[in-house]
Amino acid sequence: MRTAQVLASIVPKGVLAPAAPQSVRQWIQQKTFQIHKPITPTSATLYVSALADLQTAFRADFVACASSSFECAVEANRIRNDRALAWPIVKLYYAAYFAGHALMRIFLRSSTWAESTDASAINSVAALWGQTVSSQFPKGQWIIELSESNQELKIQTTGGTGGSHESFWKSVCAFLDELNNQIVASQSLIASDAQNAITNLYGLRSFAASGTLTRIRHDVNYKRGHGVWFPYSMAEPDASTITTAIRTALANPEAALTNIGGAQNCQSFAHCAAAFVGLAWDLTETLHQRFPKTSDDLAHGPIRYLRQCKIRPMSN
Repeated sequence: MRTAQVLASIVPKGVLAPAAPQSVRQWIQQKTFQIHKPITPTSATLYVSALADLQTAFRADFVACASSSFECAVEANRIRNDRALAWPIVKLYYAAYFAGHALMRIFLRSSTWAESTDASAINSVAALWGQTVSSQFPKGQWIIELSESNQELKIQTTGGTGGSHESFWKSVCAFLDELNNQIVASQSLIASDAQNAITNLYGLRSFAASGTLTRIRHDVNYKRGHGVWFPYSMAEPDASTITTAIRTALANPEAALTNIGGAQNCQSFAHCAAAFVGLAWDLTETLHQRFPKTSDDLAHGPIRYLRQCKIRPMSN
């Protein structure tokens, strides 16, 4: 059993319904929740009466993020100058970035930059329920988690040093740790399948935790690093490193997960970024195959896009 098949077996049932025409942020802005617990500047808990509306909003975010990931990967693969690799590297980074977002969303998690309108929605409902002005909830980077059993949307602001991208990858690492805990706790998986998935997810987590994904994107985008801008020097990655990593990840996502490597360089960057994309693709395709009657949003969204492109992904 592939890692994506293991993940599909533990995907929350509530997100298997077709996506709603709204995102999670739009759901928050509609103010259909209640607030029973005091909010603080770092946390808020929203009581959700209509759980299905929010579950399908997470699904909508998953579809959107998966589509964005695959589009970035396709564009990163279209290298016209074998030495001009700056934008292919940046695009491959964002392919992984959106893939990470997609994986979190399908498991009812989110690392989101919230605007004033989002914070205002929470604060206005809090005031309606007797909250004081001194406990205003701020905009910024939010970590969001839906507890289906408690019908609560839990939101925390992020602290510490680093920017939004560093914060995002920290949340992805925590999410992958939680996925591994869920796999261990599952009663329906064969031990060898569970162990294989845990090993692969740990490999992704370890490289993401190193900060190399963000660092190389930053070095290329802001410091003209790695010799990939004109006038070109001996670039650390060559064009085939990027295109092969992308094509391998889409053709054989499971193999891509075992080919990340531990070196914190551009080659490992390409393999890890592509592996995130491959895992998101494999999970998208697996969900479409297992639940075809409720997967029109996948068939007409990310799957349709990727199949129309020149990259020919796997066919199961």
